[in-house]
Amino acid sequence: MNTDETFATALRQLSTQRRFDEITIEDILQRAGYSRRTFYQHFRDKYDLLGYSYRQGLDALRKSDCRWPDIIASIFQLVHDDADFYTHVLQTDREHTLEDFFCAQNSAFIHDAIRRRDPVKYASDPDINFSIQFFCAGLSKSLLDWLQAGMPLPVAVIAQQVCDQMAPELRAILL
Repeated sequence: MNTDETFATALRQLSTQRRFDEITIEDILQRAGYSRRTFYQHFRDKYDLLGYSYRQGLDALRKSDCRWPDIIASIFQLVHDDADFYTHVLQTDREHTLEDFFCAQNSAFIHDAIRRRDPVKYASDPDINFSIQFFCAGLSKSLLDWLQAGMPLPVAVIAQQVCDQMAPELRAILL
């Protein structure tokens, strides 16, 4: 495990015990076994580390060549499997941190998929870009609402509901 992963693991462990905004850099340092200097060589602050922790789970999905419905289901599964972490980081002292992150990552997923399918036709289409933005905001909000409600629907069901709401122009590209 590299240093970044050690810090992320420490943060995840601490986040299952208390809210993110209650965790200090000192707590992370003690859990990880590294100095403050080492921490700041890798991260600007605990929010930078939090962003890295979010990206860890999604990077593998982003590199995969899965169909978009499978990616949506995998995103919900990722949150489901690490529900304690995501539930606690929802309660940060910075509003919408997790929602903004998921929205940006989902947008990147979709743009990557579009570039693979037809980079010229869809890259600059304003209707497509609006649909991506709108869909990603809805997906992110749905994901967090589902988490906050205690994940009442199975992953496959909620993922299918989200896919069913995709705009026709996105469905044509991604499904």
